[in-house]
Amino acid sequence: MNDNVIVSNANDFYKFFVEECKFESEKAGMYIRYYVSPQYGEGFIEQIKFPNGLELCITDVYLKKSIGFEYNLINPPYEINYMIDGNLFHNEMEAKDMNISSGNISVYFRKKMSGLFKIIKDRRVRYITIVADERFIEESLLNEEYHKGLSKFKRSNRAIELTKPHKPRAELKAIFNQMVSCDFSNVGKLMYLQSKSIEALCYVWEKEITMLENQENTLFIDKDALESIELARQLIEDNMVEPFTIKELAKQVHMNEYKLKKGFKQLYNTTIFGYLRHIRMVKAKELLEQRDMNIGQVSCAVGYTNASHFSKNFKEYYGENPKIFRFGA
Repeated sequence: MNDNVIVSNANDFYKFFVEECKFESEKAGMYIRYYVSPQYGEGFIEQIKFPNGLELCITDVYLKKSIGFEYNLINPPYEINYMIDGNLFHNEMEAKDMNISSGNISVYFRKKMSGLFKIIKDRRVRYITIVADERFIEESLLNEEYHKGLSKFKRSNRAIELTKPHKPRAELKAIFNQMVSCDFSNVGKLMYLQSKSIEALCYVWEKEITMLENQENTLFIDKDALESIELARQLIEDNMVEPFTIKELAKQVHMNEYKLKKGFKQLYNTTIFGYLRHIRMVKAKELLEQRDMNIGQVSCAVGYTNASHFSKNFKEYYGENPKIFRFGA
């Protein structure tokens, strides 16, 4: 063990193997391969550094003595570890002792991490690590709301729970198995492994992070609440031209505003305003196809006082303005 070594930057991980463990390194394009020194055992660590802030690491080693170090990382990169064979040991300050065994994953989307990392001796250890730096994730987020959501998640208990070893869903396990069995060569292999790395990150984001957050925020809807929300939907349709405000609608269905908005979104997968816009656009399309009204009259018939505003909304919804749509119809 190299207990006296403290890694404070994720980029120093490989530097540790070269300087402290005397691994030989060999670089070719995006590939850097680190060969285990004879004093520690045999095998290699293969690092692939893609140009967009994404990195893939494939480790396949058999050690005669354990290798380990302490780590103390502020704003570490985003990381997914999938264990193919053997064990990895982490003693993480918040997640405690973690023994990542064959078939398990560990997901790091954290604000800070500190603890002990150890590759255990006398067994073959094979695992895949996907790393995305801050730039890769930040550039993938659509708007400020997503940035705030990610920042909040990184400090949450859910982030700590995902760090702990757990069985991946079958779909995610299949992605890693496809990476292991990839028999492409050269550029084809690079492109394939990059796409699979992104696919794995997307899956974890959607199924392990976003879905967990949505489950936590799910509202229990009993029979009375269900009837109230359904009544609200009917009132929106019946009063499309002169719609109720949220406050007025909540009063009409005897429900508080928060539960009405949240319950409506949960049941119909859209906001109250989004549903109003939807039924207006559907009705407008129907009227335009009938050709009995001009654009201004259609605009008024579905509740818009401004024809330009109506045309803008119609184009956003259907991809073409009302005039062109009517001509095509």
